[in-house]
Amino acid sequence: MRIGFSTLSEDPNAPSGAQGYYINTVRELSEVAGDEHEIYLFVSPANEHLYGPYPRGNVKKVFFPCSNENQRRRVLTELFGLVRVIRKYKLDVVNTGVAPFLCPCRLVVTMKTMHVYTNPKELPLATVLYRRLMYRWTTWRADAIVSNSNSHTADLQKYLGIPDKKIRLVYEALNHETFKPLSDRSIVEPDLEKLGVTGPFLLFVSSLWPYKNAEALMRSFARVKDDFPDHQLVIAGFARDEAYAAELTAVAQSEGIEDRTVFTGGLPHEELVKLYQTADIFVYPSMYETFGLTILEAMASGCPVITSNISSMPEIAGDAAVLIDPKNQEELAEVLRKMLGDEAERQTWAKKGLVRAAEFTWRRTAEETLGAFLSVIKKETER
Repeated sequence: MRIGFSTLSEDPNAPSGAQGYYINTVRELSEVAGDEHEIYLFVSPANEHLYGPYPRGNVKKVFFPCSNENQRRRVLTELFGLVRVIRKYKLDVVNTGVAPFLCPCRLVVTMKTMHVYTNPKELPLATVLYRRLMYRWTTWRADAIVSNSNSHTADLQKYLGIPDKKIRLVYEALNHETFKPLSDRSIVEPDLEKLGVTGPFLLFVSSLWPYKNAEALMRSFARVKDDFPDHQLVIAGFARDEAYAAELTAVAQSEGIEDRTVFTGGLPHEELVKLYQTADIFVYPSMYETFGLTILEAMASGCPVITSNISSMPEIAGDAAVLIDPKNQEELAEVLRKMLGDEAERQTWAKKGLVRAAEFTWRRTAEETLGAFLSVIKKETER
């Protein structure tokens, strides 16, 4: 089988969690595909350095003009340019994030989010209209759609009416070689100080979109700040919505926590893991997630987790996190007060998190992704 796999939807200069998904899935997919299958990896000059080398030699890079650092050009290339590549390399199946207008082979689409339906007011109108149109087209054209949680599957069915038989549930994972506990905090203290982190702290990690609900954490932290005068609040993530980022700065000022809040901006995994490893608690009161990768990254790094009791977060966290109502800032403040004041409680949740995170591996993700590809090829041969 010849598999086309697109990595183009990510901006390599300001990546989201999807970049890690591509990097790790392709690496493991190369292993599980073996000599039986070839992978044609769609890359750009800007992101090519992130992929490989692949010792098995079964991954061939196919260059496109750009990835999402040039969004408009990338979209046009994927919609209209894939057909040429598919025919040139005689691909049997292609995996991408949206269906191209012409696809003369089987198509498996990994739909990463439904926030154009769940949180439309937080996105530009043009983005909402375009994505809703393309999601409808994709739903009709795709032979299979990969969903990364049962919660996300429910949204795909609710908003797009996708039948069960077309959906493949494939959980994502994390890189356990990168995200693991740290035995000695002093090793990374110089790096923390460079970021402005000088004492014990709470951590929030995510691209800064309104539905991520970082302001709820900030207001809850303000309620307990006098009880824990040495603690800081660290917010790490790219400012995807500049107006929202400015709003968060204003919240820090109005709540009197400006001098105790650190905005690090987006960080590479090598720096981000140091925050996970040394934070007292990772707090993620998001209003919506299709998966919630940062929850697992924190758990694998030995950090206790507080997260929302809605969307996919209870599904991914299992019984290894404290679940709260993300709309109830008083509840969150009380949970913060309890956990910050009880180290034994934090250690209990940290141990549970390590066990839970170990269940998610990229090898399993790759095996199940390959299974999705094989299933649509099997359907083709049975016709």
